[in-house]
Amino acid sequence: MSETITIDFRGVNFEADFYYQPEEKGDYFYPGCPEEVEEVSALKHQGTCFLELLEDYIEEIKDIILQEIKK
Repeated sequence: MSETITIDFRGVNFEADFYYQPEEKGDYFYPGCPEEVEEVSALKHQGTCFLELLEDYIEEIKDIILQEIKK
């Protein structure tokens, strides 16, 4: 399911559309999986998408999104 959150990336506020996988606890038969942002599908500032321009920073952006989710 796609979610949207506002993040601050290097002093600029962006609306980030992303897909989030919550943590799944493991058990004897299933190892579980950590929480993660699977994909960022849009990164908008004032209605303009900057995702392609910021592709080199996508892992840093995913980390920022996870931090915002935990707040």
